[in-house]
Amino acid sequence: MPLELEIDVPESRQVTLPDSVPVGRVKLTVQTPLGPLAPLPDTSDKFERERAAFFRLLPELLKTHRGKVVAIHNEQVIAVGDERRPVIDEATRIAGDVDLYVETVAEEWPVERVGTRRVVGRRVS
Repeated sequence: MPLELEIDVPESRQVTLPDSVPVGRVKLTVQTPLGPLAPLPDTSDKFERERAAFFRLLPELLKTHRGKVVAIHNEQVIAVGDERRPVIDEATRIAGDVDLYVETVAEEWPVERVGTRRVVGRRVS
């Protein structure tokens, strides 16, 4: 039986699931609104500025570069391609060894599995 949850996720990204969520292996689907995953504070950090620029530019990028990988430098797209490594190489050739934000232009991004497992809402002993 499908279970739909609506919860507020804190900055720590740690949430407690309700008792109605079964114990054991479950598949959770998370849908985020179009835009940054969390509000970005005003900061002088270059990487955060480039990340914020990507999400600010995203509506237009979806029209012009959907599915492509883009590199952002000085809040502008400086390289576009089909794969991350060539885009990073091109952006580095253009801008030098500086912080860049490189991302695929999409409305949703897949959740990637990493080699660790975290139990949410239960203490592991």
